[in-house]
Amino acid sequence: MKRLILVVTALLVGGCVAISPEPPVMAVSRSLELIDLGTTHLRQAELDKAWAAFSLAHDIYPLPQAADGLGCVAFLRGDFLGAEAFFVKAHQMDESYHEAIGNLALLYEHLGYLDQAQELYQYVIDQNPDNFRARNNFAVFLKEQQLPAQARTHLLKAEASSFHPLVRNNLEQKL
Repeated sequence: MKRLILVVTALLVGGCVAISPEPPVMAVSRSLELIDLGTTHLRQAELDKAWAAFSLAHDIYPLPQAADGLGCVAFLRGDFLGAEAFFVKAHQMDESYHEAIGNLALLYEHLGYLDQAQELYQYVIDQNPDNFRARNNFAVFLKEQQLPAQARTHLLKAEASSFHPLVRNNLEQKL
């Protein structure tokens, strides 16, 4: 009888453990489609449409990319506190999502928090050496800090990672 009680107790206690369900595939897929749409609108400076797409993506299934996108829109609108909150939230949602920290570094640079910006750029690059956007932005930062040799090194690494037009333009400008 004692064994039966122990087994039943173990089953009941085991049943109380919260198991995270797998995300619904369709919701994640739809959220990612909307994030892509938001990114397209963002690149075309259609901030209201970008906000709507990222916000709906976040409503359907909250992914860090949606929070990051909302942060980018807030940044471009001049809502720096909102942008910071979204970038931090995106990273908290998935600590391996470093793009939000790269965007936070860019925000801090814009606000004049140069030491914090440099730390964040370096963190992103240490965590993901292949992140050409962070390297490109860090190169511009270093150039503005009168460190042209380091800037060029990061820019060349960004070019090796991706032949993105922004990186090529910065190289052509002798950054």
